[in-house]
Amino acid sequence: MIKRYRAALAAAGLAIAGASAHAQTWYTTPSSWYVGAAGGWSQFDINCDAGACSRDSGGYKLYGGFRFPNNTGAELMYVDVGSGRADALHHTHLADARVEGRYWALAGVWAPRLGNGFNANLKLGIAGSDSKTTGQDAGAPAGADRTKFPHVYAGVGLGWQPFEHMTFTADYDYSRISYRNVEDGSDHHLKQTVDAGTVMLGAAWSF
Repeated sequence: MIKRYRAALAAAGLAIAGASAHAQTWYTTPSSWYVGAAGGWSQFDINCDAGACSRDSGGYKLYGGFRFPNNTGAELMYVDVGSGRADALHHTHLADARVEGRYWALAGVWAPRLGNGFNANLKLGIAGSDSKTTGQDAGAPAGADRTKFPHVYAGVGLGWQPFEHMTFTADYDYSRISYRNVEDGSDHHLKQTVDAGTVMLGAAWSF
């Protein structure tokens, strides 16, 4: 009976030691900081009443983050979704209107390795948008800036790491942009919130 207890204690001790060694390895394995940039195509889904309406634009993002050895981490990014244009912008009384959109986002990241230098990128977080609306209201220049926080941010992508510190990326990033126009002679703020998605190619450097 005593021998059985000793064997059980020895097994438990080995299990604890193994778990401790695993935990120690997890925390002492070097984690990585990274920075990156990307550019590509964006769709800024502004609302138009009539005439020509352009929702496609060029966009870019700058970002930096921290990755743990278990392929999770966090990322801070700045995304510019370009601009949308409308002959008649919905609910704003603006003609020949232009809406520029951008946002900051903070997201958690899960980047599982797929093999052969590839990894997926799944991101979810919060964003705050900034916009600038300009145009003509009854022939006079009009428009306004607007900041809105928070919005949902989500991203999905693929990375390929051919070199130790360099990863090439293909991403889709989604959030929402809020914009408004202030009517002349009133305090009525005409607000709208629309979807903004970007498809971008880029590169990241880890250190």
